[in-house]
Amino acid sequence: MHNFDLTAINTLEELKSFLPKDLDPKEMDLITAAYKYALSVHTDSLRISGETQISHVLTVAKYVAELNLDVVSVVAAILHDVLERSPVSMNEIDKQFGTDVAFIVDGLSHIRKLSQNVEIDDEHLDMENFKKLIFNATEDVRILIVRLLEKLHSLLNISSLSEEKQKRAAERALKIYGPLAEYLGLGIVQSLIEEQAFKILKPKEYKIITDQIENYFKSSQNIFSTFEQEITNMLKQYNINCHPIQVRKKGIYSAYLKIKRKFLTDNTELTPELVRNLFDIYAARVIVNTVEECYMVLGLVQSKYGIKPEEFNDYISNPKPNGYKSIHLLLNYMDTTLELQIRTMEMHEYNEYGPASHVLYKLKSKGENGNFTLTEDLLKWQEKGNDKYRIKLFADSVFVFTPKGLVIRLDKGSTPIDFAFRIHTDIGYKYIGAKVNGKMVSMDYVLQTGDVVEIIIQKKDNVSLDWLKHAFMTETKARIRRRL
Repeated sequence: MHNFDLTAINTLEELKSFLPKDLDPKEMDLITAAYKYALSVHTDSLRISGETQISHVLTVAKYVAELNLDVVSVVAAILHDVLERSPVSMNEIDKQFGTDVAFIVDGLSHIRKLSQNVEIDDEHLDMENFKKLIFNATEDVRILIVRLLEKLHSLLNISSLSEEKQKRAAERALKIYGPLAEYLGLGIVQSLIEEQAFKILKPKEYKIITDQIENYFKSSQNIFSTFEQEITNMLKQYNINCHPIQVRKKGIYSAYLKIKRKFLTDNTELTPELVRNLFDIYAARVIVNTVEECYMVLGLVQSKYGIKPEEFNDYISNPKPNGYKSIHLLLNYMDTTLELQIRTMEMHEYNEYGPASHVLYKLKSKGENGNFTLTEDLLKWQEKGNDKYRIKLFADSVFVFTPKGLVIRLDKGSTPIDFAFRIHTDIGYKYIGAKVNGKMVSMDYVLQTGDVVEIIIQKKDNVSLDWLKHAFMTETKARIRRRL
């Protein structure tokens, strides 16, 4: 288990020290070739932040390696900007580096364009739909992960931008990329993105919370070490093998959210005292080998220290939607409240580094409106075979934009008249035409994910029997029939 190292790198040699030791020579050759190729495209071009483009792509590739992803992902990370910044074609990447790499690099360009379409200033923007739009636009989970890591690195190198641009980037990161990382179960990436963005958006609050957590951490060091010793001895006594107990500080941003939820109203300010009111600034992680042992530890701790029932969560029998599993409890110890997390090593790897085994999102369809069902789970990362990363998500949906950037979900096969009724029944009734991506289209035009759709209406109703031929969705047809 390692900590995530955020330092930027500038050379292929530095990247090598983060790659698995057992890479076969062919794989190393592919990474070297990608590096040379990226170097020839980017030469010594600089990013807005002042760092070189090659340092950016290498650092993103390093982050990919730290998440233990495969060589294809590392190569795609090195090449992730070549399409955008040069006349290079997809076919050329496909020929030189293989279809999988080309698929990811192309997917990254696609996502970039889609996310530029999305405005977050519009309070009507439905973020859930936005996340689903991104999922819908990528058939390979590695595309999303490289995108998240690219965003993380950009956030770290943002200080040369104007304050307004920094805040805008940080806000997008908090509203779009943080939740996306959570969706994918990438706990470590989520907290790094959130922390960077929070630091930019609320520097004062960030400083108060960081200082308090540091002070608390230093002043309570002896309590922690006594507690760790006691737990380790108790588990030895019962022959429970336990990995070294890890001590973790609460994430700065999640601490802020918790304080906000519990203690802040609209006009109260965050103070050091409020931070000290948090129970779980410190958490000890007990990592054992089996699920049975998790519950044995729970029993032992419960009988020795007693726990606070209102703060007890068993995410092993009730995992979070993204697959997170662990037992969380608070106990009183030497006049301090401590959080304890009990889990197996497999759960721990999964919670920190995403779907090492598999993520099955169960988004139940809720009748006609909340219709998001996932057809497959994200399969085991390390399985052999080429389709191991493909995710067919929302295979029966398309996601299109209103001119203001609001995302609307429709069934695959929908036409502009379905879109009009989905926006509002009255707009449907008054429909006289539609523009897609700025061009007039006929009523039977089939909408594609990413289309921007504008409906043209007149003052009075215009419904005709003919419309039933062009409508695709059952609910649209029902509304037309009702009106007729």
